[in-house]
Amino acid sequence: MIAYFPNHKYGYSNKGFLYSIDKNYQEALKYFFMALDKDSNDSLVLSNIATTYKKMWNLNDAQYYYEKVIQLNNSEYFVNKAKEELQQLKAQKKFD
Repeated sequence: MIAYFPNHKYGYSNKGFLYSIDKNYQEALKYFFMALDKDSNDSLVLSNIATTYKKMWNLNDAQYYYEKVIQLNNSEYFVNKAKEELQQLKAQKKFD
């Protein structure tokens, strides 16, 4: 998809997701941030970044990107999911 649509964010996001499945989180983040460069207001991309940071136990960065999703408020689904994730992060931080 990236070869045919190099300016479309979801090609990069999809490739990042594939790396995430393989637990290659650094490479996943690389592609998620490429997608974010194409559209800095995309809740899916921001959620992917936050989730990847959470999987890496980088809870502060995960929190930052979940909060960005909430601030954008452009998708009820992603806002609700980000709020749930933030509650879980806060609980995890208490036990660290």
